Amino acid sequence: MQLRIATIADQDSIAALIERVFHEYSERICLEYCDSDLVNLESDYFNKGGTFWVLEEAGHVLGSSAVVPDESKQGVCWLKRLYLDSNLRGTNWGRTLMQLAIDWAEEREFSRMVFWSDVRFERAHRFYEKQGCHRTGEIRTMVDSYVPYHEYFFTLQLPAKVSS
Repeated sequence: MQLRIATIADQDSIAALIERVFHEYSERICLEYCDSDLVNLESDYFNKGGTFWVLEEAGHVLGSSAVVPDESKQGVCWLKRLYLDSNLRGTNWGRTLMQLAIDWAEEREFSRMVFWSDVRFERAHRFYEKQGCHRTGEIRTMVDSYVPYHEYFFTLQLPAKVSS
């Protein structure tokens, strides 16, 4: 398996991974609205100072993770698109993808990472909490897909850099 920065050529494979995950919850991807960033990696990630990684094997994306700075809040970045193929859950790949995002944010001296997660992703929530993320109690209702859905808000305080 290869862990690398995504390219525009990966967009369809990334969308296919996320579609498989959504299918587990009887959902489907909505590239026209809530998931439109998946067809705009250049403008929604790279041109905004962010990055997007893929875990790939034999031309298939089996995992993903992304980070993008918050344009309105200094020192805050968004964790995005942390997904893992069902066959790889429970392995170290989820932790590796999460740690890549944390390391990237720390290297750029972000003080906090934030993200929303669908309330149905209970296994993911347990994983996030083991990584030090905290649910704030905030829940939002989204209507930007085929059916409304709800998300929990998470935050991760990043260690302050010590000047030498």
